[in-house]
Amino acid sequence: MASNSSERVVYGAVGVNWAIAVSKFAAVFFTDSPAMLSEAIYSLVDSGNGLLILFGMSRSQRHKMKIATTSA
Repeated sequence: MASNSSERVVYGAVGVNWAIAVSKFAAVFFTDSPAMLSEAIYSLVDSGNGLLILFGMSRSQRHKMKIATTSA
């Protein structure tokens, strides 16, 4: 079972990656740099990856709860 601290760390990472993506998109707006745009998109995708990790953590807990209730 994923501990509460693990979820907190992943939520923190998603939030920080999202903030980094926003700041990089702001830099793209001011500099019109294609390299910065690439970095901004990468940070946004990294945030999505964290959301997928959270989804997997919740699904694994539901699966474990289902197994625990059916085996008793």
